[in-house]
Amino acid sequence: MRAELADGGALVAEHGATVVGCVFWHPRDDGIYLDRLAVLPPWRGHGVGRRLVDAVEALARDAGAHHVSLSVRLALERQRAWYASLGYGFLSEGTHPGYDRPTNVTLRKPLAPST
Repeated sequence: MRAELADGGALVAEHGATVVGCVFWHPRDDGIYLDRLAVLPPWRGHGVGRRLVDAVEALARDAGAHHVSLSVRLALERQRAWYASLGYGFLSEGTHPGYDRPTNVTLRKPLAPST
């Protein structure tokens, strides 16, 4: 956790005193890498994840970043489709250590400059 925070930051979504979602972010080249988005199961489907992604994108725009990127495992088809619905497109494939074929994709969304 400390390493994640030292390399960027985190945002949380709260309901009262309960954290119901979180996301980490990291500066990378001319963009921001969105990492480890998580929402508690009872809160999924209520827009929590979308608001966290929107917050990372706003943070990225304010920082002058040109894009937000993220990685999703190939097996997680619903998550890939969800990110596509938010404007994230294919950038590249990746392979986790120990595998002989791609296991994930990197997706990227270009950002319009802040106004």
